[in-house]
Formats: sequence, C-alpha cells, structure tokens
Amino acid sequence: MFLYFIAEGDLYFRLECVVDGTPKTIGEFEIYAVHQLEQIVSLMGTDAKRVMYLGENAHPSLLIEFEGGRLAQISHFTDQGFSMTIGYDDMSAEAVKIEKDFWPNCIRGMAEFFETKIPPVAHKQTLTVVGIIDAGIKAKKSPYTWVLI
Repeated sequence: MFLYFIAEGDLYFRLECVVDGTPKTIGEFEIYAVHQLEQIVSLMGTDAKRVMYLGENAHPSLLIEFEGGRLAQISHFTDQGFSMTIGYDDMSAEAVKIEKDFWPNCIRGMAEFFETKIPPVAHKQTLTVVGIIDAGIKAKKSPYTWVLI
C-alpha cells in the first residue's frame, strides 16, 4: 500500500517489468518487512513462488522469486529511511529515496477507504505479502535454502 501514497510512486506504475527492487527501512524485519513487500508486490505482481533468506540477524536480506524467474530482494538496514533501487530489463538501474508527501496522501487514502469501504489494494496483493512474510520467517531458520510460498 506504501506506493499508493507516495509522490514518487507515479513513476513505478508506468514500468513494464521490474527485475530487482531493493527497498530499505528501519525496525524489526518481521514487523516492518510488510512495507517493503507491499512495494515489491505492487511492482512485480502476485505470482511470487519462493523465498531465500540471505542475511544475518543484524542486516537481514530476503530474495523473492516470481513467476518466470523474476527476482526481487529486500535488504533490511536500520536507520536508512525508505528508499528503493529498481533494476530494469535493459540493465539500467535507478535509486529513489521515498520522501515526498507520503503522510498527507496516506491520510487521504485512509479517509477515502473509510468513506467508500473500497480498499486501495487488491486482496490478492495483501495475501501475497502475508504469504511472503510467512515464508520469509520460515526461511530465516534455514538461510540459503529456497522456501516455497
């Protein structure tokens, strides 16, 4: 849902294919990964297949494989704020720091949800994010091993 409320998000809805997205955030992985995964699922779609835990406790990292072998990775670094690096099919990449108008847009989005009862995110996206988190928690127990979602 995060991308729905950021000014920088307009760019991403025009993408045809995202090869790698690496958002970074603060806080505990199990709690805050949802914000990273919402961005990835918004960009990559809901066809996530499996995950692999790559990091260690201080700086966890999770590799997510989507249908067709497309990959996304979250790197969880504390005290870095929200940012995203996007890699494109043409081998170019772009780093974007998330900093414009998030809170005003988020409050407007919440008010609209309470007025219309229409969630801004499809249920399938929410279920995919929860499935990735669940598989990620399992993968943390056996790093460098694929875990099905």
